[in-house]
Amino acid sequence: MIRLSGRTLAAVVGAYLLTASVSADVPRELSFRTLGFYGLQLDLGDFAYLKFTYTEPSHKENITRYNAALEEAHDAGKLSLVGLYTFDRVSHKQPIDTYLTNTDTLLEGLRRDLIHAVCLGEENVTWNKGSEILNALYDRVTGKWKLECYQWLSMPYPPQGQVKADGWVLDAYGYDYDTFRRHLAKFVITGKPVVVCVNATAPGAKHAAEQILPGQPGSAAEAQMRICREFNVPVFFYAVDRNFGNVHGWLRDSDQETVRCRRWAMDWISRAHEERPGGLPLVSADYLEARPAEVCGGIDHAFAQQYDFSATDFLNSAGVEGLSKIRWDGMTGKLLLEGNQRPEVARLFWHLTSPLEMDALTAAVTGRAEGKGARVTVAVAPDVLHWSPSRREVPREAEDVQLESSLAANWRGREAWVMLEMFAPPGSRVAIDTLSFRGRTRPPADRTIRLAPGPERAVLYHDDFSSPKLIHFAEVEPREELQWQAGNWFITGKQGGANSVRLRIHFTSDKPLAEAEVKVGALAWTRDHNASIRLGLSANGQTLLTSRNTTDLPQDERYHRFSGEVSLPLDEAEELRGTRDFWLVIEMVNSSGVKAGPSNLLNSLQVLGRAGPS
Repeated sequence: MIRLSGRTLAAVVGAYLLTASVSADVPRELSFRTLGFYGLQLDLGDFAYLKFTYTEPSHKENITRYNAALEEAHDAGKLSLVGLYTFDRVSHKQPIDTYLTNTDTLLEGLRRDLIHAVCLGEENVTWNKGSEILNALYDRVTGKWKLECYQWLSMPYPPQGQVKADGWVLDAYGYDYDTFRRHLAKFVITGKPVVVCVNATAPGAKHAAEQILPGQPGSAAEAQMRICREFNVPVFFYAVDRNFGNVHGWLRDSDQETVRCRRWAMDWISRAHEERPGGLPLVSADYLEARPAEVCGGIDHAFAQQYDFSATDFLNSAGVEGLSKIRWDGMTGKLLLEGNQRPEVARLFWHLTSPLEMDALTAAVTGRAEGKGARVTVAVAPDVLHWSPSRREVPREAEDVQLESSLAANWRGREAWVMLEMFAPPGSRVAIDTLSFRGRTRPPADRTIRLAPGPERAVLYHDDFSSPKLIHFAEVEPREELQWQAGNWFITGKQGGANSVRLRIHFTSDKPLAEAEVKVGALAWTRDHNASIRLGLSANGQTLLTSRNTTDLPQDERYHRFSGEVSLPLDEAEELRGTRDFWLVIEMVNSSGVKAGPSNLLNSLQVLGRAGPS
């Protein structure tokens, strides 16, 4: 591998930036003060993610070149994170023994003393034997070769409890500030090193990763760099040129978009090198804001949620105080807090909201507290100030914990809070097995959905089907055939005959509607399940004035299915122009005659518009 000279770099990036980047006192361990590059060791970086491939005997001749790259990085005072590309990451066509042999042959020939850690390729999947293969390779790398082994999973995977790892690498191209921060937090709570790959490639490049130029308003890359700094997480840049996907090309390219990407990345490197040792992570990295979590009962009006901590989904909506203190152990399915030199405390909050009035709210926790003085508290509240706690403090060495907390029997409300608090004195430990809450919602007096348009066109109603509230506003026939899972309403086939469901949803507005439109996210397996979804608008809930059928819309070429958003502008029907009142009618049909999985799915419902003239 060729290392660019200081003279070449200066010609490309300017002497000032080169001096600021290369002469900085860069730490030798990985932190936000160490920024690197994907695929190549560059003078202006502090480490590199190096890609070493061995999938056939002819690749053995590359090992000499790989060692030269490791030695070059070491001589320059850089760290090397080595990607082992010894298996096909999605198809997994070869036997596991072949992948193990490939890995052994490659590692046997490498200068392992110069490797900071290895990573098993990139963007891996856990299905199609993926977890089994990743774990087998992890055991070989750590057992036989005594190297730390990181895992790099494909988006949108968070860390997987049953995938073995000493650390994590992730890329989240396009993730905005809030989405990326919560996603990163799921890796942070594993307590293992995290390294993030951030985009520094121009949006016009052949191998572009994002559509907004890094550093410009709305740039995901800029937001991710700020968050990685907050959490003191090391970063390497995905930085390739416009035409060939090459890092050297990115460094030399005179294309103006690439020039701006290069300046942006170098500015971040300079800023990272200027960080005060010990100044990161920021205090704010210990906190995660609670997201409102919508709850609603189904046909029986009851709702329930349980987290067993086998996955990180509890962080989808939880707020956290003490994020750096808690540890998630996916292998055992536990949330942990350990007291070290001083007492530790951590709190998790869930903000429950409902479109209907709630009652009978109860929260429960199970787990184990070890060590005198260790304490677990679960509490519920109608707001963030007035808690009804249930607390257990361990008076002896260890004790199983089962606690419940409920609001008053006469409580009614559309929002509430649940809190879990863990307290661990020095030498003690709290392990939470489950956290759950349950309650009921009261049915609405009127099924009509009311819209309140303003002067500007905006979203007037949105349902992502995270709760089954639609069942209380839609008229459904037959009701028993329509099924719900978080994020979807769906039907399946019926053995020996057709299955169909009809939904009618009534909307009314306090002002005449203009530029109004209904959008429905839908998926219909046209070929495999003979499935269709017809969506239409009506003035009376019976006669369709305009409609779409998924069988007539563009189909996915691979699966011959419809998957996308169906748009129904109200202005297509003369009778609905300027209306205050309309119906959405949805007809889902599966005529395959086979009982199988979900075939017709609805995944979102949205109404947009503004107030028109009276």
